[in-house]
Amino acid sequence: MESIVLWGHWSNRKKRKEGNEYGKLFGSHEFPDNWIKKVRNPMIYIYRDGRDVAYSVWKTPNFINPKHKGITFEKFLDLKIDWEGTPAKRAQPRENIIEHWERHVQHWNSVKKKRLLVIRYENLVNDPEKVYKIILKKFFPLFYLFYILHFFRRKIKIIDKPVGLKPNMAEAQSWEKNLSKNEKAIILNKIKNKDLLYGQ
Repeated sequence: MESIVLWGHWSNRKKRKEGNEYGKLFGSHEFPDNWIKKVRNPMIYIYRDGRDVAYSVWKTPNFINPKHKGITFEKFLDLKIDWEGTPAKRAQPRENIIEHWERHVQHWNSVKKKRLLVIRYENLVNDPEKVYKIILKKFFPLFYLFYILHFFRRKIKIIDKPVGLKPNMAEAQSWEKNLSKNEKAIILNKIKNKDLLYGQ
């Protein structure tokens, strides 16, 4: 049995006694800082379209301060969040979820570290084999060479069920069907670097 996992907003942490079987796959939601210099292993930063991130945070139980329970998604988009990186880490409210997401992605994109690979979540979902080859080429060049020469071919195992503490369908671009026209416009207005969005 896995150890107990704590999750959720800093003001209302929940316990998951059954643990998380895929816990070792995930690192953290921290912003890159001096700690990154000490990491010797390869690192992969996966980021998802901010529209899906905002909607996912809003609809996940226990990710929002209980005093904002029942807040509409449109109002949530204007709310200054009181956490940094992860809902578990308390911070002075200063930016909404979209501003926070954009700053997070930009910080990771600006990291100059040879052993870091930045991947779009949507690319991983839509073409896992292509992303697999990118990972091989970056971190395992010899295996990549064998792979493209057909000396080393392993079938990619796709995890075909949602994983995580509160798994949902985790579809790519689910914002398209979940957000209203007005909500989409509000988000677009808040994002400075539209290139960070998938497919805009």
